[in-house]
Amino acid sequence: MQGERNTYLGCVIPCITKIKSAIANVTDIAPNGYGANIRRGLMNHINRRFDPILKKESFMLATALHPRFKLNWIPKEDEELASDVRRLLEQKLEELCPLDSTTNVRAQTETDDLLYIPSKATPYMNELDLFMVDPDINLESLHKYPRIKALCLRFNTALPSSAPVERLFSAGPLILTARLNRLSDEFFETLLILKIHKSV
Repeated sequence: MQGERNTYLGCVIPCITKIKSAIANVTDIAPNGYGANIRRGLMNHINRRFDPILKKESFMLATALHPRFKLNWIPKEDEELASDVRRLLEQKLEELCPLDSTTNVRAQTETDDLLYIPSKATPYMNELDLFMVDPDINLESLHKYPRIKALCLRFNTALPSSAPVERLFSAGPLILTARLNRLSDEFFETLLILKIHKSV
């Protein structure tokens, strides 16, 4: 979560899930020893702190719309959650792109056929199906799915990171040394920025 790139709201649920599974899969500890108590305490604190986040619609939608995760973060046995998230995606896509009048025109032209049953498939559902089976996990793959991309941009907020600021604070003492203790504020700031951006 401290990365400067590729850290989005959709990364939160997979990150928490991986941490929980890593803690649960630690096997080389005594059943009633200190390690078991620590693991139990960690799991209780993680569940108490993050369970409300794991159930928020915005977090689930952000994760499902990220090409790297889609619905893969949902356990196979939890089919109800997978169908609920899928239903949420369809609902948000329908709100984003209401059906146009072409479906009505087609329905009117085919009313002469007695066996005609209008299809429930819509363009956004077809796009969602193609997105879900696409093996490409790069964000660039969203260019192929304009409706999914628009929805992904709405929900996948970039997470703020303090890493660049911490880097500035770490580089400060390297410039303001005992030999350079009389620098003006402006000159110190210029040297600091030059040091941080020396690769440019």
